[in-house]
Amino acid sequence: MRERFAIERELDRLNRINPSGSQQYSWEWEFKPSGQTVENSFDVPYRWVCRLKVQEKGASGWRDKEPATGVLIGPRHVLTAAHLLDPYYKQRAGQWRVLVYPGFDGSRHLGEEISTNIKVGRGWEAGTKEAGDLGAYDFGMVFLPGDISTRKRKELGGKPLGYWGNPTSGHKTVFAPLDAVSLESKTVYSAGYPRGQKKILWVGTGALSNVLIRIKDKIERYKRGMDHNAMESLGEEARGMSGGPVWLKRRSTRYLVGINASITPVEHIDEKSRTRRKFWRGHAARVTLELFEEVIDWMHAEP
Repeated sequence: MRERFAIERELDRLNRINPSGSQQYSWEWEFKPSGQTVENSFDVPYRWVCRLKVQEKGASGWRDKEPATGVLIGPRHVLTAAHLLDPYYKQRAGQWRVLVYPGFDGSRHLGEEISTNIKVGRGWEAGTKEAGDLGAYDFGMVFLPGDISTRKRKELGGKPLGYWGNPTSGHKTVFAPLDAVSLESKTVYSAGYPRGQKKILWVGTGALSNVLIRIKDKIERYKRGMDHNAMESLGEEARGMSGGPVWLKRRSTRYLVGINASITPVEHIDEKSRTRRKFWRGHAARVTLELFEEVIDWMHAEP
């Protein structure tokens, strides 16, 4: 109980110094061991989590492909998974498009944007693969037609949307590479739009793993991908979380450390009881220095 009161005092302090004039910080999601739907998708940081609809043009009109997730990291820049944009980045835009809905919760959102301008990472485009490094190169970007971050919105009390990492309206969020050693086994959070969840935004918490390759306690290399179990309770429905953010929280700051790429079933056999249990392991592209620099180059080329 004492810890809870300390947390609430800190959150009250942050909300009082927050220039937006409305409560932006809540603790209820950050201290739950498993996932659940987000109560208010306009809260920070969920307002920057975007539902994506990739559509193909057919004889009877536009039809939806797989559900997807992205995260707004710039005025018109939505970071997501590369496989969601494949093979469209190779095709002419008239046959496909991407619809983007920031802060979508199943019924409301902070605007609809339509894009036909996308990019995928060099490693993904080249088909680069590294053994045991799932998700390493699975990142891309959707470029929106214009800046959606600065317009004042009545849904946010007349304040602008901002974006993850914005120095003035990012509400203590950071997009930058962190040291790989500092990530191993850390608790992280992940948000997105699972399959079969009525298109409602969901958030879960779990631990990072396989950030480092060790042999006899010696670090051989740092991986570009990483694993986590923040989506384990969703099972196969977690596939709709692809492209969503993976972040960790240090004190009151949220650091974007990865982008969800895929999820695979893993079977665990209990040696004592001989029982089998299947669980789901998430894979993400880690925000390495290489990923960060490539993404920043994209954003500078198309500000």
